[in-house]
Amino acid sequence: MTTPFAYEAIDQAGRRVSGIVHEADRHRAMRKLNGQGFHPTRIEKAQQQARDTAGEPVAKRKLKPAEVELFIRQLAKMTASSMPLDRALGVIAAVPSDPAAGLAHALRLSLRSGIPPSRSFAQHPEAFDAAIVALIEAGQVSGQMSQALEEAERLLTRRNQLRQQILSASIYPAILVTVAIASVLGILLFVIPRFQSLVADPSIQLPLAAQVVFGLSAWLSGLDLLLLPVLAALVFGTVSLARSPAAREALITALSRLPQVRMLIEEVRATQFCRLAGALLTRNVSLLPALDIAMRMEKGAAATALAEARRHLQEGATLSGALEKTALFPPIVARMARIGEETGTSGAMLQRAADILDERIERRTKRFLVLFQPAILLVLGLVIGGLLYGLFSAILAINQSIL
Repeated sequence: MTTPFAYEAIDQAGRRVSGIVHEADRHRAMRKLNGQGFHPTRIEKAQQQARDTAGEPVAKRKLKPAEVELFIRQLAKMTASSMPLDRALGVIAAVPSDPAAGLAHALRLSLRSGIPPSRSFAQHPEAFDAAIVALIEAGQVSGQMSQALEEAERLLTRRNQLRQQILSASIYPAILVTVAIASVLGILLFVIPRFQSLVADPSIQLPLAAQVVFGLSAWLSGLDLLLLPVLAALVFGTVSLARSPAAREALITALSRLPQVRMLIEEVRATQFCRLAGALLTRNVSLLPALDIAMRMEKGAAATALAEARRHLQEGATLSGALEKTALFPPIVARMARIGEETGTSGAMLQRAADILDERIERRTKRFLVLFQPAILLVLGLVIGGLLYGLFSAILAINQSIL
């Protein structure tokens, strides 16, 4: 049985090379490399394993967003220094402690088997979404892979920054919600039942609010030992749905009916389109192929609208005119496209539109987060206030029956 060893070596031409060699032990791996004309400078067992040409199994671990960003940043830096993509992937794959080593090795094997970079990256949707794959294809078509990787790095950086802002701003509301749920359960399970015997008299006419509160308390108390499993199932189900792409898509579709959310979704979609199309056009890719690549990021109604825009372009329309007819993106996209057509800088103007939309998205997100916390407090106040109102209305009803 052989073991994969990651190595770095100097070849006969004095160039630094790296890769994976499979042998029974380190000594035999060293001899094999020497026999091939290499002078190893480092050799160690590869901890991340992937299926290679020798048929060895490779396990894949889903990378965190920050790890994917670092992986793309490393590729961008190395390719910017004129290192081929295959070589850059080999450098990362040869470091077993790197979380992306297995992914880099799998990508490198795909490239060496003749699969284009865009298709190689598309084989790993757990790490690269459609926007990143489209940017890789842009670099592949234009022959400027380092610039495409730099654009992908900027996109991932902005996403992760936005994600961190939302997570940071959600900590306080999450604590509030947790405390409020515990308070509501405490009131319903321990406070309300103490008054149950007082309202058991059929002669007492309880108000509707009191009937609801006491009925809910009795139902929860009746669950008894089932309460914890039910709560655990609810938490597990919520987490599972949050991780499901289909559930997230359904949630986005539902939220898009709200005007502000729909506007935010449109701006995010427009930013990705402008970034990609602008990058392609500035790299001398013609308009129709650029639109074809950008269309691969979209699905559903958005993909249909871009296909309609492409048809208008084939009929002789300008890009700004085609985008205006589809009404898929905010008006600023068509306006900036028109300026680019007039000045001969369509790519640069689309990228400028993406910058403007990025600023809008950041402002809109911050405004939403600022309003989110007071909204949570208001909802929690109404819930707890409703419980207390039901309890006090029952107490008043008892006093009236005594009098």
